[in-house]
Amino acid sequence: MPTHDIIDNRTEKLVDHLNQSKVLLNANGSIGLNVAETPDYPRLADFLREMDRLGVAQAVVWNKSAVPHARGGNRRLLDSIRACAGARGRIFPALVIAPAMLYEKGALDDLTDTMGREGIRALRAIPNDLYYDLRQLEFLLKHLIRFKPVLMVHVREIGDSQPLLFFAERFPSIKFIITEAMWGDMGIVFDCMRRRPNIMVETSWIHTQGTLDLLAREFGPSRVVFGMGPRSHSGAAIAGLVNGGLDQKTMRMVGRDNMAKLLGLKAPPPVVKPAGKAENSFWHKLLRGEKLGVPVIDAHSHLGPSSRWYMEEGDSPAMVRQMLARMDRIGVGLTVTFPGSNPLADDVVAGNEFLENVTLPHHGRLKGMISFHPAYAAELAGKLDDFFARDFFVGFKILCSYWKVPVTDPVFVPAWKYANRHRLPILIHSWGSGGLDSPGRLQEIVKRYPRAIFILGHSGGNDSGRLEAEALALANKNVFLEWCGSFCGTRSWEKTIEKVGNRRIVFGTDAVYHSIDWELGRLLSLDVSEEVLKPILGENMRGILARRV
Repeated sequence: MPTHDIIDNRTEKLVDHLNQSKVLLNANGSIGLNVAETPDYPRLADFLREMDRLGVAQAVVWNKSAVPHARGGNRRLLDSIRACAGARGRIFPALVIAPAMLYEKGALDDLTDTMGREGIRALRAIPNDLYYDLRQLEFLLKHLIRFKPVLMVHVREIGDSQPLLFFAERFPSIKFIITEAMWGDMGIVFDCMRRRPNIMVETSWIHTQGTLDLLAREFGPSRVVFGMGPRSHSGAAIAGLVNGGLDQKTMRMVGRDNMAKLLGLKAPPPVVKPAGKAENSFWHKLLRGEKLGVPVIDAHSHLGPSSRWYMEEGDSPAMVRQMLARMDRIGVGLTVTFPGSNPLADDVVAGNEFLENVTLPHHGRLKGMISFHPAYAAELAGKLDDFFARDFFVGFKILCSYWKVPVTDPVFVPAWKYANRHRLPILIHSWGSGGLDSPGRLQEIVKRYPRAIFILGHSGGNDSGRLEAEALALANKNVFLEWCGSFCGTRSWEKTIEKVGNRRIVFGTDAVYHSIDWELGRLLSLDVSEEVLKPILGENMRGILARRV
């Protein structure tokens, strides 16, 4: 069994060590105002409070106000560290660099003097925002190489990867860290790391099942560093690290030691006492590998291999076994799943049947959603009574963005009517505002079919989609928000829960593609109580399934 299927007993002491001593070093922190976005942490003190809440000892931080002037942003960052109580020894600056520093009066001298005087090694490149190609940093880096710098760059800032590969070959002694890479970026990450040994990756957006363990084994544990990501991720990356299948040594290397070595840190990390809500024990149970002790239902998952995801397992029966093992470890009683892909993927009707058969011995733990693909609508409509007569399928799954058909298309009417007649849930992939499946497009549909239950997968995805999802749920009692994948915006989930209530949200993971631990950790580490979380974890979905007639 791959190592990411279980928490090895060897990691128990380290899990407890991470949980009690708070030794994590976040390589990807940021503060400050940027005209293009709402800031997570306007001030360094705000960032430190979140570190304390989640129990993170140290962080590398860059200042987003370095756009449009890198030198000014760096100065404000250093001033903040000096002025903020508790920052020294915990916050390490990453200075933003730009080719224009070669020509701005005093900028290069200021940069080199600061790096030498302060012992700063971390640098941040933001070529898209500061209008340059990464390769144009070559002549600036020649002045900085004596400081043993480590250069971090967002995966979306490296283009087709050629600038980064050029740089890594040109400066073999410099470590380059790709940051904020998620599932769709793994092709670039794996290729760059394979081609250049001095290219590394940071973990904040690595939400996919088994990817962290695969990276550490494929390229060596010294080439992965821990990162936290934006505030909307909460403690997801911590749960992904602790429950990612890494052995004790690798977890310690990724969690702190690799980045500490790059920064030249000698002193041990400070001990930080957690400051989260005392009435929420679920988060700490997850980190210790304990079951939560309350009903948990995963309302959104997939089964089947996919070459879009960097996964080791391509056998559907093996995926079923692995899913059940993860469910048992965490305490998930029931998972509702959907045929992601399978040997019969070119025939959606047969694909639904394949899903039912491959899960056959486990229908008490696994239930299915029928893929109502518009190209097969007529054939599927004629088989619905047969599908739902057996004790497996419990609703429908609609994926309009992938099928390139708007959710308002009449082709879906048979599914709406059937779900309305039998009070069934319809899980709809929802994303953004104005798209094929944006929540706002459902306004008339959810009113026309009031007995059907509409579950908005990913809760609209980004910020605009989330706001539409909230509005739709507030106006219609048959609309629910679903958890997984809702980390691509900046909107606070605490605000969403306050707005729509905890009885209108269901938990989902997007497994087998997303990590169950990552998605569950993101939920359990919210700044809310256990009583707020309990309905979301399982009670709400259980109530939805019980409505069926």
